[in-house]
Amino acid sequence: MSAARIAGIYRQTPRFRVAVRIEKDAPNLGRITIPIATVIALPFLPADPSRPGSLFLPAWILTVGILGGVLGDVLRGGARLAFRAQNILMFGVVLIVYVELLQAGYLTEIDDKAVRNVFLAIALFTTSLALGSSIAPPRLPRTVLALAGRHYSPTVLLWILIASTALALTNFLVTTGFSIGAITDGLLAGRYDTPWVRGQLGGWDAFRDFLSYFGYATPTLTVLLAIRLRSWFRVSVLFGILCSALVLVFIATEGGRRNLVGIGGAAMLTWFVHIRKQIKLKHFFLIASIAMVCIIGLDIILVSRTEGYSDFSYTRSDFQGLRVDDNFTYLGQTMRLIPAQNEFVGFRLPWFMLVRPIPRILWQGKPIDPGFDLAATLGAKGVSFSNSVIGECYMSFGWVGIVCGGVFLGWLSRVWSQLIEHEYGATSIALYGLGVMAMFIGIRSWSDLIFLTYPILCWYALDRVIWAWIRHGSEMQAR
Repeated sequence: MSAARIAGIYRQTPRFRVAVRIEKDAPNLGRITIPIATVIALPFLPADPSRPGSLFLPAWILTVGILGGVLGDVLRGGARLAFRAQNILMFGVVLIVYVELLQAGYLTEIDDKAVRNVFLAIALFTTSLALGSSIAPPRLPRTVLALAGRHYSPTVLLWILIASTALALTNFLVTTGFSIGAITDGLLAGRYDTPWVRGQLGGWDAFRDFLSYFGYATPTLTVLLAIRLRSWFRVSVLFGILCSALVLVFIATEGGRRNLVGIGGAAMLTWFVHIRKQIKLKHFFLIASIAMVCIIGLDIILVSRTEGYSDFSYTRSDFQGLRVDDNFTYLGQTMRLIPAQNEFVGFRLPWFMLVRPIPRILWQGKPIDPGFDLAATLGAKGVSFSNSVIGECYMSFGWVGIVCGGVFLGWLSRVWSQLIEHEYGATSIALYGLGVMAMFIGIRSWSDLIFLTYPILCWYALDRVIWAWIRHGSEMQAR
């Protein structure tokens, strides 16, 4: 296909186009339901939280309050509003910070005072998130709107998909010398024994490692291609599914379950947001089925990622429920140690997060930690503990930090929701999916939020290169 013909169907939304508003603003009901649920839940907190299941009831009461804003949106505007970024982040807090408590057998090692503080911290953060999401958002940046307004032809979209996959696989294949045997051994090895693993501090290999982020967008681009072609059974879509599977297999060897959730979640969210106006009960059953398959798959990765898959074994007894990182306990430990034994780190953590994308080879003196290492403080060696973005906000500025972090994330989610509140086109839905899942996984850590914005930057880079190539080809043929 000629560049001129491609350019004819590769148009950008007019710069000053007035988009059609399809959903109205309303204050987030979570501002009311979360404080009420917290007041109800606190009397049910046990004096001995170490008993299995003792936190089950208060955790569910708090969950009802946290999801009150989601329910309010659904009752106001239908099921489609459940896919707004601020609502998905509420689910993220439940699933990432304390989902273990919602299972009857959970027990914790922290005392009753720490448990109470953690409940209050979660409630304060989510209430602040609801407040932030109620702030009137500014207009999205022009660069974001330009990418959101792209109307790719299937051919151009396929080229972007192929480029993203090729660049991602290059990261893994170069380290093996393109040896089939080395590739196979790497796929079966444990997470620390693969040829493409790199050290904690990194070097020049940081530039190669960055290439993998191009592949994070491949499944979402595949869904976008299926939307454009209105079929999952076209050859190009099936090829995209194959590319997505290859990328996911390689990324799974790194052992980071959050990356797989972010990648797959962005693709699924793109599809469900696309059909949100026609969503039916069967679609929610489909979501539940996919979620169950993902839970089991992620548990398999958790069991096998250290030893590898060469002697793979997984039985029903290996499944012990939904396990994340026990952020609830680690958040409690953080609040117990700060400020009793350690000082608040202040702006050291935000600075550490902001400079993390800079390769250490270009800045040898770059900070190596945010000023507080929970694992080292507790005497654990060779591991790192996640205490969620709530814990990171607390270790910086205490309770004030929790409020500021919640308001900021809520405001950011409200800004990003504009991509589906206006009719920008199918591309905006895919962009929305990637951004929302970055914020969703960002509940675990601010650094995860930063890193999972890389796929958007990678997509933007490919868009600019291919757009320039098409425009140049059109100009050459016009002469």
